[in-house]
This record gives sequence, C-alpha cells and structure tokens, in this order.
Amino acid sequence: MPRPPTIPEQAGKAIAWCQAMATRWSEHKAILRLTDEEVQELAALAETAAQARRELQQARNQYRAAAGMSRVATAAMRAHAGGLLARIRAVARTSASPQTIYSAARVPAPDTRSPLPAPGRAERFDVQLVGPTGTLKIDFACKHPRGVRGVTYRVDRSLWSGQSSGRGTPFEFFTTARKRSFTDASIPPGTVVVIYKVTAQTSTKDGPVAIHMVRLAGEDVVLASALPAQRGRAA
Repeated sequence: MPRPPTIPEQAGKAIAWCQAMATRWSEHKAILRLTDEEVQELAALAETAAQARRELQQARNQYRAAAGMSRVATAAMRAHAGGLLARIRAVARTSASPQTIYSAARVPAPDTRSPLPAPGRAERFDVQLVGPTGTLKIDFACKHPRGVRGVTYRVDRSLWSGQSSGRGTPFEFFTTARKRSFTDASIPPGTVVVIYKVTAQTSTKDGPVAIHMVRLAGEDVVLASALPAQRGRAA
C-alpha cells in the first residue's frame, strides 16, 4: 500500500511540492472533495512562499557582497592605521619625552621588559661514528632559562695528532649548529683526539662554554670523555 504524500522538510522542496499539488488537486477537486477556494488558497500561499524565498536569496547575496566590502574596507583601515601607529611609535622612540607623544596619541607606551638571561650550557654529549668514512655525529643536551628563545650553538674545534708535541691546534671556528647536534666529516687522518668547544648563543648573549673531548682509538672505535670545566674556560 503506497505511503500517503509527505510534505518535504526542506523549504524549497516543500514549495515546489505544494505548487505541484495545487495544480493536480485543482484538476481532481471533485474526486478529492476539495473546493476551488481551498485549492486556490494553497496555490496563493505557495506563490507567496516562493516569492519570499526569492527575496531571501537576494538578501543573502546582498549580505555576502556587503560583508566582502566590509572586510576589504576594514583591512584597508587597519593597514593605514597600523602605518600611522608605527610612525607615532618611531617618533616617540627618538623623542626626549616619549610619554608626551604617547599621551597625545592616546597610545599606551610599550612595556619595559627585563633583559633575558644568557642561554644554558651544553652537557651530556653523545658521540657516534657514522658510516665507514670516519664521520662523527655529536648530540648534546642544553637546558635554557625560561623565556630564552632563538638559540644557536657555536662550535670551535681543536685537533690533536699522534705526531704532536703535546699540544693540539688552536681552537678554530668549526660550525654553527641550529639544533643540539652537529656532524664532523673533516677530521684529518692521523688525528687521535678532537676537542670541541660548544657555546650556546642568542642575538644578545652567550652562554657558558662547554668542552668535550673525543679520543679516536683505532679505526672504528670512538671513546669520548668531558674535560673539566676550568679547562674549557682556559682554552
């Protein structure tokens, strides 16, 4: 047995359904025992709903256009105001009385921030021999005080060979590591000890120097040990 007709939930489909039913029921109103007035009222209500839906769609389109224009205008306003604000702050920075400038502009003066501490000291070195070419991979830990950001690590190197008379080469800049790790693939043949000096650095401060010695024994064995802190400061 067929199900009775159900008016769709979606507004557009419901309007189309009522318009179609008004036409069909008008043709069969005698059988359906409907009056002309009832069917005509349904058709009129369906047309009113359709017209209201068309106006709603137009209003939505107008809203989208207006919202887009509002975003563009607001962005232009912010950009211009930001440029003026940057100029005002530049004037205040070079003024003998910056607070007068900020007060006249009704702009709050920037907070006075305390300087950040120096970065930490490298520690817990881990040395691995990578591949058959004698490349060393050195990882280390380095804990920094709260708020310290943008840290890089300057690495200096000293080489000691078996032919040396008890002294190695002077420390020379080797690399700047952006992470707590670096590799050394340029150790000359005959080197028996490599000493690395690692310094954590920010744009304004250097951390304490850390010294790490790597003893090369044989062709494929790496033994590492840290030198005392005072040796690092004296190097």
